[in-house]
Amino acid sequence: MIPFLLYIIKLSCCLTLFYAGYKILLSNETFFHFNRITLLAGILTCTLLPLIKIRTPTTGIVQQPMIQLEKIMTSEEQYRAIIYPDKGDKAINTSIPVGRQHPPVSFVRLLALLLVSGGFVNLCLLIRSHLSLVRLIRKGRKIKQGDYTVILFEKTVTPFNYGRYIILSENDYREHPETILTHELAHFRFSHSFDIVLVELLTLLQWFNPVVRLLKKEIQKVHEYQADSEVLKTGVDATLYQLLLVKKAVGSSSYAFANSLNHS
Repeated sequence: MIPFLLYIIKLSCCLTLFYAGYKILLSNETFFHFNRITLLAGILTCTLLPLIKIRTPTTGIVQQPMIQLEKIMTSEEQYRAIIYPDKGDKAINTSIPVGRQHPPVSFVRLLALLLVSGGFVNLCLLIRSHLSLVRLIRKGRKIKQGDYTVILFEKTVTPFNYGRYIILSENDYREHPETILTHELAHFRFSHSFDIVLVELLTLLQWFNPVVRLLKKEIQKVHEYQADSEVLKTGVDATLYQLLLVKKAVGSSSYAFANSLNHS
C-alpha cells in the first residue's frame, strides 16, 4: 500500500516538472512531430522513472521530501500494528480499554481508498464513453475506404476520428468532402487515437492531477496542428479553411477518445 502511494506521488511530481519544462521550452514551437514525440516520451518516462531505484552517496534535496514522507507513512503503519494488533496475533495491548479496541481509520489507508475509488469512477466514465462511441458507429451509414471507414449521419455531427473510423454528417460529406476528410484522415494516418488512449489510461492513476488534463490539451493541440498542416498541403485556401474551422468550433464532442475537428 505504501509503495503504491509513493509511486502515485512521485509520478505526480514527475509529470508536473515535465509539463512545466515542456510549456516553457517547446509549447510555442512549430516542430509538431518532434513535440508529439517529446510529449509521448516524457509521459512514458515519467511513468517508469518512479519505479527505478537510484542509489547516491548522499541524499539530494529532491530525495529528502520523499524519504521523510515514506518514514511518516511507515511509522504510522508500524504504530498501528503495535497498538492495534490483528486478531490472529497473540500479543494484545492491555493498556487500551476493552471498549476502545477498534482502531481509527488510518490516513494511509484512507488516502489509498480515495485514489482507488477515484480511479474506478474514471474507469467507469471511460467505459461509458467507449460504449457510446460503439453505439454511435453502429447507427451510421458505413462507407469502407481501404484501411478506414467513414460513418455518415443525417443529423448534424461534429466531425471526429476514432481509431479507423471517421464520423461526420451527410451534409459535411457532400459540401466539404476533401477538406474535412483530409483533416480526419491525418488523425487516422498519424495514429493520434493511440496518444489519447495513453493519456486517458494515465488519468486513471492521476485523476486528481490537473497536469494530466493540461498534457492532454497539449497533445490535442499538436494533433490539430499536424492535421491542419496536411490539409493546407493539398492547396486548400487558408482563409476558407479558417472559416470552416470557426464554423465547426461551435460544436462539441463528449467522447474521451475522439479527435474532433472542433479542437482544431
